[in-house]
Amino acid sequence: MDIMAEDDPGTPPAKEPEATPPMARPADAGAGTGARAPRPKEAWEPQVREPRRPDFVSRLAKTTDLPREIARDRQKSRLGERRAGAIGWEADTRPEDGESPDAPEVSGRGLSRGQVTTLAALGVVVAVLGAMWFARSLLTSGPPPLPPTTRPASGGASEANPVLTDFEYQQVTEVMTRFLEALTPEDLRAVLREPDRVWPQVQAYQALTPWRPFTVRNLPAKAEIRQNRGLLAGAVEVDDYQRFIIAMERTPDGIKVDWETFTGQGDMSWDDLILKRPTQPVLMRALVQADDYFNRDFPDATTHACFQLTAHRDTHRVYGYVERGSKVHAQLGSRTRVNPRTPLTLRLKYPVGSRSDDQLEVVEVVADGWLVCDTTRVKDTDPAEPLPEDAADPGAPAAGEEAPGTATPATPTTPAGG
Repeated sequence: MDIMAEDDPGTPPAKEPEATPPMARPADAGAGTGARAPRPKEAWEPQVREPRRPDFVSRLAKTTDLPREIARDRQKSRLGERRAGAIGWEADTRPEDGESPDAPEVSGRGLSRGQVTTLAALGVVVAVLGAMWFARSLLTSGPPPLPPTTRPASGGASEANPVLTDFEYQQVTEVMTRFLEALTPEDLRAVLREPDRVWPQVQAYQALTPWRPFTVRNLPAKAEIRQNRGLLAGAVEVDDYQRFIIAMERTPDGIKVDWETFTGQGDMSWDDLILKRPTQPVLMRALVQADDYFNRDFPDATTHACFQLTAHRDTHRVYGYVERGSKVHAQLGSRTRVNPRTPLTLRLKYPVGSRSDDQLEVVEVVADGWLVCDTTRVKDTDPAEPLPEDAADPGAPAAGEEAPGTATPATPTTPAGG
């Protein structure tokens, strides 16, 4: 049985247990050439290659410091500025150790505080110069307040504007200077036209707007002084770059200044006119031009014509209405066609039960210009110049069309500031 068990080919022979491998030990010196020598302990540290750029190590070391340092380095190039702006490192404006607190800070667009201050100062200077130029154009008191020489008030032929003599020019400039540089009420009254009538108005005006003497910078040239049948006018520039148009008249007492033209005053101020809304005619001075605003008290453009009335130096703006086909309509229409912004002296009043403070009725055209005298006054005997049928009247509606600007009860219209 035992022999059969040994010879039985179906039973695998028993394996002997393997011996435990010996521990690794260093190879002998006489070992084969293929054996590897043991690595020393200090050689196990990672090896760092030499940098390709000499300054790479110093720049790499800075990345471990504050981000602000690398941000400053990157700002030396455009690419660095874009990256620094995208990361937002320049927002940290706290001074570092040893840094002066007055050091220029970096703005979001790479501009220092000094550069921003310089640009702001330049912007302020440009704005001031622009404001001075614009104010100079506004502070000019408007067109010469004399009737136009190309169309005299009497309707006669036009007359040339003669040049003053040297003696007359010296008188005119002396009166202009004395008026603007008057230091006392007596000095001012001595050069005024019709002082007995005007002086109470001067005192009332100065109670609200105290008189301040000016210093004349530039006087008009001899050829720049306008003349028209005893009237004179010229522009004077004063110390604060304002330009005043001084209107004067030759009187038996010499050349005198018209104070009403200088201030644009009428029987009352424009503030009082709008506040009190007088229903009786009041004399006022205005720049007149045709308009087409119809609403509230004057809604019908087929029965009335509209004219825009602007106060002295554009302080107020209202609308005056006249009946179409009337004498006043013809007078205003003919004058505004010659000069779209003509100075006129008018009589105005509010309609009874007025609902608007900027709509008045033009009762009378008193004078051409703002200086009222026999030369400029529009007399009742003067024939009115009728409007031609084909004249372009901006307020007149065309045939078959609705009046422009006419308000209906469903959709009322209101002008700006009305």
